[in-house]
Amino acid sequence: MAITKVLHMSADFENVVSSHLDNAIDYILQEKKLGRLHLSGGINCMTSGAYEQMMATKKMFGKTGGRQGYHFILSLKPGEGTPQQMYEIAMKFAERAFHNEYEAVVAVHTDTEKIHAHIVLNSVNMVTGYKFQYKKGDWKRIYQPITNELCAEYGLSIVPAEYSKEPSNVPRNEFQRNMKFHDLIREDCECLLALSEDTAHFIWLLRRLGYEVKEGMHIAVKVPGMKRFARLDTIDKRYARDNLEQTIAEAHGRKVDFPVRTINVDKYHAYGSASYQKRYYYQIRGIRVVEKYRFGYKAAKYYKDIMLLQKLQEEYLFLCDNNIHSFEDLLDYRSNAVVELNQIRSEQQEIYARNASLKRKCDTPEGLREYQAEHLKNGQRLDELKKRARQLRKEKSLSERQMAASINEALERIGRDYPAESLEIDPSISDVPEYPVAVARLKAEKERREAAARAEAERQAAKRAAEERAKREAEAAAEAVRRAVEQARRKAEKEAEARRRAIE
Repeated sequence: MAITKVLHMSADFENVVSSHLDNAIDYILQEKKLGRLHLSGGINCMTSGAYEQMMATKKMFGKTGGRQGYHFILSLKPGEGTPQQMYEIAMKFAERAFHNEYEAVVAVHTDTEKIHAHIVLNSVNMVTGYKFQYKKGDWKRIYQPITNELCAEYGLSIVPAEYSKEPSNVPRNEFQRNMKFHDLIREDCECLLALSEDTAHFIWLLRRLGYEVKEGMHIAVKVPGMKRFARLDTIDKRYARDNLEQTIAEAHGRKVDFPVRTINVDKYHAYGSASYQKRYYYQIRGIRVVEKYRFGYKAAKYYKDIMLLQKLQEEYLFLCDNNIHSFEDLLDYRSNAVVELNQIRSEQQEIYARNASLKRKCDTPEGLREYQAEHLKNGQRLDELKKRARQLRKEKSLSERQMAASINEALERIGRDYPAESLEIDPSISDVPEYPVAVARLKAEKERREAAARAEAERQAAKRAAEERAKREAEAAAEAVRRAVEQARRKAEKEAEARRRAIE
């Protein structure tokens, strides 16, 4: 099974316009990624000078701006295929998809569990000078089918494009939001399965949890924030109506542990003394109460807000951990992060320039060895810089989100719906409701057991009475026999005595 992913590389207006293309080629040709097999090659170019040749093509046609290139990734299922097969599939994919009219670099990476190939493609056609066109739907219509055909030729499993999770009918943001809702629904279903006795009980618990449920051939649910119902069998086939009874039987009695996604802000209460932090504290604690007593508050109705609260709690911890007590502190922190990011970017550009300079001088074995040693050393430093830059970009994004007015509006809206902060959370209390049908069933079962116990008691009493009666009758019969024997004995003695006297 191979899946194709498509990424594009835009122009970098802050630095060298084509730096993203250069970085992508350097990345896919890293020694540690290629492994000992070192399966890499160029299409219409040499790997060692691919970037320079691609730039020459752009300049020849006057197409140096805009989108710089495309990055295709072909991934095999773990345990399937070999690196050699992956390389052959990637080269054939490039031939069929790009018709030998573009420069590209192909490399197979073997450093992860999944064997995968990277194809970095120049955005400018070397024959016509036109730019490569990628339109919405091309993945499903053109590129994944090519991958499927090649996998079938090599005896590998395929992923039909129409069944892929790639969004095709909804915008990507909506698709990703629906996927998050699906995760929340799946977590709830797994817990409810263990609490349910049958399908009817399962559906009843879904409604008690706050879901809007639609029944028919399939079971579908919806919560505020979802534009359409989600069929449970599309989330997991075990939730299909035909499979539910078996799934419930397998899960029944399993330990139930509903996930509480919000952090326990009580341990951060000391930090939350600042008014700028306190507004986050009370809202996050309120939603934590909703998650703990989910049936009482019908927690599913708040899932849209719970996803927002996950961002808010991340921002709250950011404030606490960095000792930010005011809006001015937040501005200072962001400014410092921007300065450090610019410094990292400058150092990265210096390293890239040194690497490029050494690369151009690799015309002797000594120069190649010097380049390889320096490239390894610079690669380690670049990894450190990239790791720090990722952290700074995340913190910069957090600070900018907190400065946005939309957060204040969200807090005001959420604050109206949640319980007061004085409500204590008792982890020993469970608010799972009793199922009316189950209660009636238990009552009937109790009555049946009581009636059976009474009948058994009466049967045992009758048995004991019969045994007593039989015992008395047996004793009376024994006494009658004893008396008859005694009378016969006395009669025999008298007759003997009479015979003795007659003889005398």
